[in-house]
Amino acid sequence: MIGNLVTAMKYFGFLRAKKREKTKWERRDTVWIAVDVDNTVATTNLELVRRFDVSLKTYPSKLPPGFFDSREGRRVLQEVQPFPLAEKTLATLAGLGYRIAYVTCRSSDALFATIRWLQVHHFPVDQVVTISGDLAAARKEKLNVIRSLDPAAVFEDDPWVAGNLAGAFTVWLKDWPYNRKLTQGVIRFKSWQEVFEATVSTNPGLALALKEKR
Repeated sequence: MIGNLVTAMKYFGFLRAKKREKTKWERRDTVWIAVDVDNTVATTNLELVRRFDVSLKTYPSKLPPGFFDSREGRRVLQEVQPFPLAEKTLATLAGLGYRIAYVTCRSSDALFATIRWLQVHHFPVDQVVTISGDLAAARKEKLNVIRSLDPAAVFEDDPWVAGNLAGAFTVWLKDWPYNRKLTQGVIRFKSWQEVFEATVSTNPGLALALKEKR
């Protein structure tokens, strides 16, 4: 977990409204933020624990092959709830001028359901990429997709993906027991409240606007 908000601000300092920044990001037409879906914005693990009592110390969860392509698996993806403040935080970043790309190892058959889930829960959506195939190949392709976006930040829970992006990108790692061995080069967060506070704290204009709404 992030030690304190000051530490978060150090890493999140460039995620400000582009009109306030005079960096290389202003010289680009599009600045992406790459976001994983399951267990990063969607509480999929909690639903799996509730239904099947899976272990949160193992990644990925031990489920029957092709589970998420089954009727029951699709139902899980449809009924899972978002993490509190995930939508608000990403909507705030979108309002600051960033474009949000969801990159997930869900199969291509789940593309429509994923888009629909994001829309139902009012997430900002600029792009959704689903990656089919076995886990090893899908992870590698996910890295390629994220790198091609050259994102300002990445939100992820998979320790292998996050570890391979750490250092090259600002990686926010959603805290789970299975990824706690990864300690270098990532910003660990337990709740989206932490990310939201870091975003607001590094954008004085936004902080003032939110204060005036109260």
